[in-house]
Amino acid sequence: MGKDIYSITAKHLVRILSDPKFKRNVQELGDLECPNEKSFAILQMINSSEYIVGDVEEGSDDCSHGEGPSAFDFGLEYGDGQDSYFLFALHSHPTGNVTPSIIDESGGDLLALSNMRENYAMYGGLAVRPIEGVVGSVDGKTIHILLIQEKTKTPLAVPFLRDYEDLDWRYDAKPEEIARILEETKGYNAIPITMHNKRLLFSDGLIDKLKKFEFSPTLTTPTEE
Repeated sequence: MGKDIYSITAKHLVRILSDPKFKRNVQELGDLECPNEKSFAILQMINSSEYIVGDVEEGSDDCSHGEGPSAFDFGLEYGDGQDSYFLFALHSHPTGNVTPSIIDESGGDLLALSNMRENYAMYGGLAVRPIEGVVGSVDGKTIHILLIQEKTKTPLAVPFLRDYEDLDWRYDAKPEEIARILEETKGYNAIPITMHNKRLLFSDGLIDKLKKFEFSPTLTTPTEE
């Protein structure tokens, strides 16, 4: 991996969000004509500011992954775990809502975020804080993106499920409300971003809001299999 590990800053995240391919992919994820979930990922090189935006993959109506191992191949091509790591993983919800799914104590969007972080630390020797993106649209013109990142090293999906499973916010809540609920757990960073008519709408305070997503990857001792 080398000694010079690239730190993730708010300005770097804005650079990625402004990337033309990122915006095209988000537009595709917000396409109402597709009844299935879609996804794409972004690999960050460990020792430089270089990143690679992956292609969109179509899954099923309740899963963002298709039958082929495209995400695995994408990571393998660019040395995932050795030269790079998944900084972003974004997927769509065809229903239009951007509420992160909590299936049960063994699955869902939030647990996938925990698993990604833990796998890098345990098997890749790298402590990182990946960002999950949930994308949805109800009219095809306005697309909502909810960015989520774990704050701590402790898996949070299970306690989140226990504390919030009775709330009625999953289906109709606005992205800002979902972000607020996630932030109130003290375990997640969350920020809603909007794309309207193919243009990402960046607020004046976006850089400051994204600063909480900043992190510096560190080397860890991998668990021997």
